Amino acid sequence: MSLTRYMGPGLAFVLLIGVAMVVVTLQLFAVDPMLGLAAIMVFAGSAFVYGAIELADRTVSHEALSVALRVRAIGLVLIGLGTLFGALMYLVF
Repeated sequence: MSLTRYMGPGLAFVLLIGVAMVVVTLQLFAVDPMLGLAAIMVFAGSAFVYGAIELADRTVSHEALSVALRVRAIGLVLIGLGTLFGALMYLVF
């Protein structure tokens, strides 16, 4: 039984990025828990943006495109806040 039957290149890439995110988050939690939380915020924002891009690519209805824009905006806000929070925690500690 081969995994190539179930896993395409897109899913393999997403799994590779997901494993890298988990490893980086654990490393940052080992350094400082606040940096780990900031990394989780940035990674969650990245997931929102990726989901919005996938939703926008696979749909043609205006309502779904509107939802995709809102989800993308939430993701960009999470990325920005996580980056700001991480930078502030790095300066404080």
